[in-house]
Amino acid sequence: MIPTVEQVLLLTASLLGDPSQRKFTNAKLQPFFELAYEELTGEMARYFLPKQKRSTTYQLTANTTSLTPATASISNFGELILLEERAYGSADLYTKVEAVDALPQRLATDRLAEYEWSNDQFNFVGATQNIQLRITYLDSGVAPTTGSVGIDGSKNYLAHRTAALAAIPSGNVELGDLYDRAARGPMRDGGGGHMHTLIQAMVTAMQKVKTQMPAYESDGFGIRNVRIE
Repeated sequence: MIPTVEQVLLLTASLLGDPSQRKFTNAKLQPFFELAYEELTGEMARYFLPKQKRSTTYQLTANTTSLTPATASISNFGELILLEERAYGSADLYTKVEAVDALPQRLATDRLAEYEWSNDQFNFVGATQNIQLRITYLDSGVAPTTGSVGIDGSKNYLAHRTAALAAIPSGNVELGDLYDRAARGPMRDGGGGHMHTLIQAMVTAMQKVKTQMPAYESDGFGIRNVRIE
């Protein structure tokens, strides 16, 4: 299951003996969560695990001509994969909004049709009706502040590591050490604990994704079957 930031921080506070979050509020835990998240994504990079792909929707009001990722509540926008649109409130299939180097000189229609990316924002001619955008992108690696964490199965690692980091400034060194070992293993190097379990599951899943061998290929004299049944 992919946890939300709120779920991770609630478990963190519970581990620290504050399930009602009177002391360990989300705001207080966020800096420690960011460190734990950075350590996890760094370990993922070490194993050449791909960045997380995310998708969100946003209602673009009629005649809007620009949109920043931050306005669409995207705090960790890395690289756009796909921008799609449909009339807001409809059940239409999404259609691709095409990237262009410069917006065309034309009258607005009921769809966006194309966008230009410049100055870290999407620019449009604008549409005559409200548009529902679907934005699919790669995570920048920056820890989110709200909503989905984006990493499947990461709740236990992130909560225990965040709790370990937050416990030390509070004077509870022993508890911090306990949760650090649970998060990163006895040697506290990622070779055990929740981090090891999580990374190994990711590596195993990636290894199962294999490119299927083509059924036929040319041998210079025609086409021959190369698949071994």
